[in-house]
Amino acid sequence: AKEDLEFRFVVEKDGSLSRIEILKSVEGSINFDKEVKRLISLMPNWKPGTSNNIKLRVYMTLPIQFKLI
Repeated sequence: AKEDLEFRFVVEKDGSLSRIEILKSVEGSINFDKEVKRLISLMPNWKPGTSNNIKLRVYMTLPIQFKLI
């Protein structure tokens, strides 16, 4: 069965990630959610948002679709 997970986080002005949160979870998957948060926190820095060449903090929302086997 395909499952959907959705999470969001803040890309800080320096590109680091913060405020990682799960928006849509798989029912009964507390440990899976924790692992997703852990993996996201290990990602390399992103490019921050910009407006008029000024770096800004921005929210990113990403869906993940996976198949449980």
